[in-house]
Amino acid sequence: MRTKHTELPTISDAELEILQVLWRESPLPADAIIQHLQQRRDAHPRTIKTLINRLLKKNAIGFHEKNRKYHYYPLVDKVDFYSHKTDSFLQRFFDGQLTPLVSFFSEEKKLSEEDLKELKSLIEKIEADDADL
Repeated sequence: MRTKHTELPTISDAELEILQVLWRESPLPADAIIQHLQQRRDAHPRTIKTLINRLLKKNAIGFHEKNRKYHYYPLVDKVDFYSHKTDSFLQRFFDGQLTPLVSFFSEEKKLSEEDLKELKSLIEKIEADDADL
């Protein structure tokens, strides 16, 4: 599924939690979304319904009626959303450059052997993909 808009709407952290539920499983009625969110944190049903309405107004989610209940589904693609957020983060904090980001995290947080192994594997894959071009 691709985003059905030319621009992605601005999504708050609380709204993102609802999208994450819907990316895992959809369509879902509001009571199922509430149940999912209450398992992870203390969330008031009225607050969740308000967030659902905000996402509807932003065209980030859609709905269809089934058995006299609204069933919600995402209109924003997960990959598009995270790609946009990642690009925005890189632009704001690292002038769009990936190397300073990796350098920053490697200096601030000790990388485990598993982290290093995964990074090396990723670099090898990128190099192999570039060689195929």
